[in-house]
Amino acid sequence: MFTPRTDLADELLEIAGGKLPGIRIDEVVGDPLPARMLTVESDAAGEAIGKGRGRYITLELSRIWDRRESCFAECANAVADCLSRLLPKGLESVLIVGLGNRHITPDALGPACVDHIMVTRHLIHELPDLFGAYRPVSALQPGVLGLTGVETGEIVKGVCEKSGPSAVIAVDALAARRVGRVLRTVQFTDSGIMPASGLGQTRFPLSEQTLGIPCIAIGVPTVVDAATLTADVLEDAGMPPPAGINPEGEYGRMLVTPRDIDAEVACVAKIVGYGINLALQPGCDCEEITAFLA
Repeated sequence: MFTPRTDLADELLEIAGGKLPGIRIDEVVGDPLPARMLTVESDAAGEAIGKGRGRYITLELSRIWDRRESCFAECANAVADCLSRLLPKGLESVLIVGLGNRHITPDALGPACVDHIMVTRHLIHELPDLFGAYRPVSALQPGVLGLTGVETGEIVKGVCEKSGPSAVIAVDALAARRVGRVLRTVQFTDSGIMPASGLGQTRFPLSEQTLGIPCIAIGVPTVVDAATLTADVLEDAGMPPPAGINPEGEYGRMLVTPRDIDAEVACVAKIVGYGINLALQPGCDCEEITAFLA
């Protein structure tokens, strides 16, 4: 039986039948972008959809996406609202981790997002009179195993042990089932993340269990694999997927992205980066963030 590939909890639940014991679904009220929270309450439910226990918030940006520049602040504030719901109480310093390979555009979302983060940890120590009111934030772009020879999780764990943040926020590119969700959906979870999961790889997970501190993951789908896309095109045409499709075979090795992937990734990375800043530095607005980053 063909099983589409996706990293989105919403889509995994849909594939599993849309409703399972041990999974609670709540609407998250937001204006103008409502979101949906899916809570995996048991290990059995998590195994059924291939996700760990925790909360998963899905934010859809497509409703106002076409307005681009005029909707930037709305999108960033919606990201901030969703992230704020998962941030632990009494949060002090935070490490932002941009996962992925900057040299491969569909995988560059994490590093591109870090470019828009207000890094304040060093400023608070050096200029407390000017920056003492900010929350300490540091950022890391650990690269990928193929470039560094070191597991991403090992790098992040080492930095956490040395710098002592009270939480990690990891940003990464994901894979989606539906083409309409590519670069239009943001997923937030407090269950952590497996780097390279969008490519079907499993290595060193980033989670509270492995890092010893809360780890919130923010993911945006940038690709659909060819086998999944083929099956969905056939489904839309009222036809079943052919029995010969193998998501782990040649079709599964092909990843499909939008033709304007460079501009799309740059835009979404900036929205997510600004959203993280708004959530971590509540006294700031988008104009102040732009001035800080200039």
